[in-house]
Amino acid sequence: MKKLFPLIIALASVVIISCNQAPGKSNAMADQSKAFVDKYIQAVCTGDLSAMGDALADNFKGYGPGSKDSSDRAKTLSVWKTNWDSVFTSIKYDRITAQFVSIPDGRAKGDWVLEWGDISGTYKNGMPPVKFAFHGVYKVVNNKIEVSVGYYNVADILAQQGFTFVPPAKKASGM
Repeated sequence: MKKLFPLIIALASVVIISCNQAPGKSNAMADQSKAFVDKYIQAVCTGDLSAMGDALADNFKGYGPGSKDSSDRAKTLSVWKTNWDSVFTSIKYDRITAQFVSIPDGRAKGDWVLEWGDISGTYKNGMPPVKFAFHGVYKVVNNKIEVSVGYYNVADILAQQGFTFVPPAKKASGM
């Protein structure tokens, strides 16, 4: 049952999200938003900084995977320029699914595209290639991405590259 629980939660989430399209939002809008986000992801994966810049709103904020990771439009484009100049040889994104949800009110109000897929990357510095699961959340406003949040397991990536993890030493008790 423990192995089935994450699968059940994931499937339930997809069903809930699929049924959560707000009244008045067309399937065409959902399809357009998903295609727009896919085009942006492909621009990231090919190093097309011009297309990336065109897709990001001036007030863009990016987050993840760490709780303190954040970036604005200029920093995001700068980081990806450096990544393509000196870090990555190739990146491939295999979409598993994308969902559109429109949230009518509250803190997360807006139109969102939720992406699930696998990313494969190779490096210029000879590090072993990696493949990992990715979940991205994108707020789309007027055909621009205002917010993106990326979730992936950094420890998994590092382990694939040969890093090992050592638990911290236990502190001696004062008793």
